[in-house]
Amino acid sequence: MSEIARILPELLIEHPGLDPPASISDAWQRSRFFEALARAVLAGDGSLLLVLDDLQWCDSETLAWLHYLLRFDPRARLLLVASLRSHEVEANHPLSALLLALRRTAQCTEIPLGPLDAEQSAHLAVEVSRSAGPPPADVIYAGAEGNPLFIVEMVRYHLGAGAVAGAPPAGENPPLPPTIQAVISARLAQLTPTARELVGCAAVLGRHFTPAVLAAVSGVGEQGLAESLDELCLRRILAEQRGEHFDFTHEKLREVAYAELGPLRRRLLHRRAAQTLGAAGSDPDRISSDLALHAERAGMTESAMRHHLALATAAHHLGAPDDAVSSLRRVLSLFDARTRTSPAERAVAVEVRELLGDLLYLTGHYPESRDAHELALREAPEPLRRARLYRKIGKARSGQRDYVMALRTFRTAEGLLEAELEDDPARCREWLQIQLDRTFVLYWTGDWSGMEETHRRIAPLLERYGTPRQRRDHAQSIISMRLRRDRYVMSEEMVSLARWNLAGSLEEGHVPTIAVAHFRLAFNLLWAGALQEAEEEATRALELTQRTGDSNLAARCLTYLTVIHRIKGEPAAVRTFAERSLQAAAELDMADYVGAARANQAWLAWREGDHAETRLRADAALSVWAAMPAESATFMFQWLALWPLLALAPELAAAAETGAAIDYARRLLHPSQQRLPDALTSPLEAAIRQWEAGDAEAALTHLRQATTLAGETGYL
Repeated sequence: MSEIARILPELLIEHPGLDPPASISDAWQRSRFFEALARAVLAGDGSLLLVLDDLQWCDSETLAWLHYLLRFDPRARLLLVASLRSHEVEANHPLSALLLALRRTAQCTEIPLGPLDAEQSAHLAVEVSRSAGPPPADVIYAGAEGNPLFIVEMVRYHLGAGAVAGAPPAGENPPLPPTIQAVISARLAQLTPTARELVGCAAVLGRHFTPAVLAAVSGVGEQGLAESLDELCLRRILAEQRGEHFDFTHEKLREVAYAELGPLRRRLLHRRAAQTLGAAGSDPDRISSDLALHAERAGMTESAMRHHLALATAAHHLGAPDDAVSSLRRVLSLFDARTRTSPAERAVAVEVRELLGDLLYLTGHYPESRDAHELALREAPEPLRRARLYRKIGKARSGQRDYVMALRTFRTAEGLLEAELEDDPARCREWLQIQLDRTFVLYWTGDWSGMEETHRRIAPLLERYGTPRQRRDHAQSIISMRLRRDRYVMSEEMVSLARWNLAGSLEEGHVPTIAVAHFRLAFNLLWAGALQEAEEEATRALELTQRTGDSNLAARCLTYLTVIHRIKGEPAAVRTFAERSLQAAAELDMADYVGAARANQAWLAWREGDHAETRLRADAALSVWAAMPAESATFMFQWLALWPLLALAPELAAAAETGAAIDYARRLLHPSQQRLPDALTSPLEAAIRQWEAGDAEAALTHLRQATTLAGETGYL
């Protein structure tokens, strides 16, 4: 017991007769102490679980005793569970020798603990927060990357100081809790001076980098670089990846290393990084992205603007409009922050604002598109550019369903060009584009005669100066005019024109135009009765909108895919596409397509025999269409809601219901609506005649005949 008193001196007080242990000076005394401590620990007949946390912090004597304990009695029912941070165990650490010995005798089972996944991270966050609400799960997982300590501290910070500070601005990371910063700072402080210098340089380069770029930016020699990278990897601050790339094992490590650099040092390193990458010349898209960031943070504004513009152009060509918009906004932010600008720089800003407006229009952000084009208009002196910007403002107004102002804006654009059209191809082409864009506004207002007149007026100049795309737009405008005029009765000639339009768009290779051409062909094929091919073309168009970001086109694709599946009698697909189309149309305030989605949901309810839900959904659709602006043409496909309502009357067989059904029949036959097949028109007309003649029973018979035929032909 006297040996145990070395670590429990209170035993000498409790047992006054116990001799104090002598100081350890010889190996036999150390062995005697180890044996006494082992016997004390293993005393008793039961099983023993010994848990040691952070084993890497044990001194050499403690580790030596643990090794002795594990060999003392092979029959002992002892389980030692220990945790350790392997990145803190260097080759000369005493623990390395112990682990090697235990591996040789098969006494050691090692279980590596990886980061928590998203679900586990969210569960831990909820447990830590208890009754209070934790931060959003995606924020926790993105910030902590599965590190349990970081999760706990982020939640605590959110509930304490973070709750007072409020949420960070959109796009910015939440502040790093002081506890996490302190832990990481202490870990970085253990590095050798060269490794500490190198990790700061790496933090400037970003999460991922190559040794070659790091060497150029840091100025560290080959030998020092290799030794420091080995040290940083051993300490799990960096990890080597394939292709001679390294990255930080956790973003928070990089953030702290970066934050600990002084502002002048950061700027110098960013400048070196920009110069190094600018001379590299490989992987231009990645380099442009990195160059823009480094140039901006180094204070090299002109260079940063140039690289952000290159990024926007590349993203635009690759069909990534959101990335392009982000880069363009950054260019303009840097430009607007300058106190003095040259005429040449202001001209570039006009081009950037125009391109930004174009991309915002494409992605359905019509008010923002109009604002961007109006700002460009203020700095654009030449008539041709001003006319083009007015035209684009008109298109944005059209996208907002403000057709009156759209046509007025087109007239302003037209007035800037008409006086000098002759022998100026650029002016003629812009004038033609104004007319073509104007015809599509006339389509939405239902003015097919105005469209026809415009087609006649532009024909001579189109033949002489029109581009291939303008000729295709003209062909599509003719199709649209005929559809309005003929009440959406499709001809083979119009389908052929749509195929020609798609072929020309594919040859040109402009992805947004190709997507529109696929949709237009799908639309024509739908009303021609070629449902399978229509579905394929609409699906292809929808897929392309994922690349182009054209949310308006995506909503239209979803709407008519719903109709295709409805005509094919596929309720499961209709349910899926109706929900998706409703969400897409509602987000863009596309009332006509919101109504279409409600009408298709009414059809589903009718199929399920739910009369109340059928009426609710169908009436909602009709109300939406009735509330559309007066200058908009009536939605041509109200049969989507009217047929389910009409089908209820024969089932209910009440006089009031029959009277309502006759009203639905009249609306189906109205000239503002798509022309129905003769097989459906005849019984509807007969029902109306019999009702007006006072024979309700005969009218009801004809309505039953009409709804039966509607079911057979895909309208129900």
